[in-house]
Amino acid sequence: MIIVIRCPIARKDGKQYTRRLLPEFLIPRCRIRLDHVAEASALGSEDRRTERVCHLLGCIDPRTARRHLRRFEEAADRVALELSAGRAMSPELGDLPSQAPDSSALSHLQRFYRAEIDAHARAGGQAAPLPSLGYLLQTAMRENSLQPPSTCASARRRPP
Repeated sequence: MIIVIRCPIARKDGKQYTRRLLPEFLIPRCRIRLDHVAEASALGSEDRRTERVCHLLGCIDPRTARRHLRRFEEAADRVALELSAGRAMSPELGDLPSQAPDSSALSHLQRFYRAEIDAHARAGGQAAPLPSLGYLLQTAMRENSLQPPSTCASARRRPP
């Protein structure tokens, strides 16, 4: 169920008067579920075959699977960077978690999110509560989808 909030005052002013609250498992403006993309992203390199990823996402075209995995990993990197920047601003609440250079974007994000939750607990809950990880990813993926499409075409041919 998608919750819709309506504001009659904004409607009278001619502004945007509705807001929709998506469940955590949806990607804004997309038919593929966020939890399925996260599951596909968490697969190891030996399990991340095109057929398996397409089956998890419920798509037929491998380009769709690659595009969604790329968008998810870009969003995970962006959210992890924002969380690490926030953690670095208050070092008294704990150190940044150590990362292996070859670990996935999702594992980076999960470690930084866990460190942020621990820091919030150390602060005694005085700061604003941290949104859920799904909501942070949804927001990052929505911002990415609002960028205008590129007007240039690549001269190189890419295999499907």
